[in-house]
Amino acid sequence: VGNVGQGYSQCTSYMGPESIATDMMGQLECIDGGCCMCSEISCGLQPGVPCNDISFGDFAAAGVQNIQVKGSLAWNTGALGNYQQGTQINCNGQQSCRAAYIVGELI
Repeated sequence: VGNVGQGYSQCTSYMGPESIATDMMGQLECIDGGCCMCSEISCGLQPGVPCNDISFGDFAAAGVQNIQVKGSLAWNTGALGNYQQGTQINCNGQQSCRAAYIVGELI
């Protein structure tokens, strides 16, 4: 899977276990050009560990057709009152997430 550091992920193959990127403790980051070879990207699917943040840099996750994200049921209190905490999905780069298919819950 290629989890190099806290939440950093990179797929090294189009098939097999090296083609799957998963979060590390609710964080996943695919930096520039990262995760394009992934057949699957998931965050928050591990029992008891919801996805807090998933980020994609330039050209990251482009064309990936199986991205699954599940956020938290937790409630937070902020300056604007109570709100449900969901996953933050950041397609921050040039053409990041382009033509990708993302299925999410509690985002």
